[in-house]
Amino acid sequence: MNRLAELKSDRSKCHYCAPIFLPGMLTAGLLVVVALGGCNSRSAKRPSPTAKPPAAQNPKVVAQGQILPAGGLMRLAATPGDVVDRIDVTVGDSVRAGESLITMRSLKVHEARVQAVQSRLQDAKQQQHGAIEQARLRLKTTELKLDQITAQTKALDRQEELLKLAEKQVTASKKILDQLSSIAKDPLTRDFVGAMQLEQQQISYNDAQLKYRQQAESFQRAKEVAEFESVAAEQERRSANLAFEAAKSSLAVASIESELNALEIQQQSASIVAPQAAVVVAINTRVGEAAAQYPLIELADETKIICEVEVVETDAALIKVEQPVSMTSTALPKILHGKVMRRAQLVGRPQLAVADPLAKADYRSVVVVVEIDSADVPIASKWLQLQVDVEIDVTPLNSPATSTLPAPVPQS
Repeated sequence: MNRLAELKSDRSKCHYCAPIFLPGMLTAGLLVVVALGGCNSRSAKRPSPTAKPPAAQNPKVVAQGQILPAGGLMRLAATPGDVVDRIDVTVGDSVRAGESLITMRSLKVHEARVQAVQSRLQDAKQQQHGAIEQARLRLKTTELKLDQITAQTKALDRQEELLKLAEKQVTASKKILDQLSSIAKDPLTRDFVGAMQLEQQQISYNDAQLKYRQQAESFQRAKEVAEFESVAAEQERRSANLAFEAAKSSLAVASIESELNALEIQQQSASIVAPQAAVVVAINTRVGEAAAQYPLIELADETKIICEVEVVETDAALIKVEQPVSMTSTALPKILHGKVMRRAQLVGRPQLAVADPLAKADYRSVVVVVEIDSADVPIASKWLQLQVDVEIDVTPLNSPATSTLPAPVPQS
């Protein structure tokens, strides 16, 4: 009993042992064992002030995600009701941009229609070419005619000068005739002018006057003709220009080209081609099956894979770019790793189902896009649309992984 009292006394002095209350039914031997297993002031070691504290666990955000190609799935469809005639690829094939994937039965019909319209278009273009050449020739002829009228106008200018000269001759001849008549009437000078001389001057005046009248009438007629021909030629040139422009922009050719464009668009819908380099991940039809509203074939660019994670809205504020992410699933042969690319701004209802039946169902989430590491892309690309469990390490990127709790202060 003295030894038991001594042990109890030592335990009450120990700072690092919590008080132990045992029921009164315990034997003294059990009490001694408990006391010996606790803390003995004589044998207990005090902790060193330089001892390292235990590492703190990194906080995680757990959510559900789905593996997807970064560019999304390319789902290609055909005109509903059209029938699949040929499937040119199989699942897993790598295809180039523009490569044929599925050919529909209506393609042959569209090709025949396109050929018929192309033939019509060729005929219309030939007719247009002929009309353009005819209009161009007509325009050129009209321009030559206008050049001739311009030359005639210059000739009229010279004719007008000759007419003015003839008028001067008439004036001069009249002046001489008047002078001779005045001399012949004067008794003092009438002997100097004979009747024959006066008569010759009268004849000369009459000839000059006649020539002037003839030249004036000829000039007037030529001027009127030139003006009429100039107006007519100008109208002809305008008409030729209109015919030339109309021939260049033929409505018949434009109409047939529009029809051909519509048929070519229909022809394209009868042949499904790859919009870009990708891998065939699904074929949802068979030869002879009619097309419906759903896509007939699905492609994916597997060079870059992401994971769309639905994070609970209360945890969304913790998500930052470049945070490390791990993705797991029983279907995957290993844990996938990646980093946060971006966080969406919209909050909505989650689309992914949670396996835990006791998990909260009435909540809203934010989509977080995770870029999967390039080393894990070959594995992730084989599991597109796989739902995975996601853990996002939300520890600040620049902070240490362990906590810096102070060491306990020993007491005597």
